[in-house]
Amino acid sequence: MLPYIFLDLILILLFLLEQNKKKYGTLICGNYKLTERRSIFFGYLTIGVIGLFMGLRGSFTADYTNYSDIFLDSIQKSLMQILTQPVYQETGYVILNRVIGFFTSNPHVFHFIESFIFVGLIMLVGMQLTDHIMMFALLFVNAGIYFHSFNMVRQTLAAAIVFAAVEALTKKKNVKFVVLVLVAVSIHTTAIAVLVLWPFLVQKVRLKNIMRIVLATIAAYILLNPIIAFVQRFRYSGYTYGMEGGTINAFIFQLAICAFSWLVCGMGLVDVKERKYQILLNCSLLYFMFSVLMLSVYQLTRLMYFFSTPMLVLCCDAMYKVYGKSRFIAQAGIIVLLVIYMFVWLSGTGYDPYWTFLQG
Repeated sequence: MLPYIFLDLILILLFLLEQNKKKYGTLICGNYKLTERRSIFFGYLTIGVIGLFMGLRGSFTADYTNYSDIFLDSIQKSLMQILTQPVYQETGYVILNRVIGFFTSNPHVFHFIESFIFVGLIMLVGMQLTDHIMMFALLFVNAGIYFHSFNMVRQTLAAAIVFAAVEALTKKKNVKFVVLVLVAVSIHTTAIAVLVLWPFLVQKVRLKNIMRIVLATIAAYILLNPIIAFVQRFRYSGYTYGMEGGTINAFIFQLAICAFSWLVCGMGLVDVKERKYQILLNCSLLYFMFSVLMLSVYQLTRLMYFFSTPMLVLCCDAMYKVYGKSRFIAQAGIIVLLVIYMFVWLSGTGYDPYWTFLQG
């Protein structure tokens, strides 16, 4: 677990330096001018740190070898063959494999490049949505989809693209939103759910609208089996893993983050009439919705991932709407809990021990 703890210590150090950027900015960045609104330097530095940690990982997760085999198979095909011949994996993902294959035939290098695409997309969009990029990075790494991406490459890459789509939606760029979601669908079909849930994403934060999500959750829970049967007529017909009920234990900390954000919003410290926070709050409600549904069918955690990162942005900004000692307590408490959560979640799993492909 030492590599993971070391990664967290680096991020916490960068967080502390970013918090005191006026004092240490010149020392760290030289003549690089830090804006008052965004610590761009720290954002790009974090991409390098967590991108390397992910990109250099070895094949200790279950699907690493599977995705390596997919890459090796994809580079044997031409783009025309990929577009015209049926493939099991989504076409967009196979095309990505083939494009990277123009530069390398080494699956480790493929994973390295894909890692930076994933991390870079998440962090660059995060820099557009929040001014507190290091707190966002800590949340993303420890309570977000970062470690999931070590194994679920297609799913989390699609979720990163959906994150960019959500950012476009906050700026009323509906066409861009649709295009990005369709790109995500070409990576992982489950992203189509984001288009279906579009009305919920943009609804105003009112009690009756929140009740719509509650009622939709109840209805979906009751009708889950026929809904899944309908979906399996078109996709995942032979999929049996994770079709039983799940446990909420692995997501309890994320739900606590949701509750904290809702509390701050309820206190009026976050203006939920502002379109950005309206959409981010709805994302957190949808995250909660699928956390309930996955108690019946664990595979629905895959839909939670599409709303995970926007939910973390809301928490990040909510934290900075609290002032004085309360903010310090909230920040310190969440950082400590993040490290503990990461340690408990990863200990004794296939993630531990961490090693790089350079060691293999």
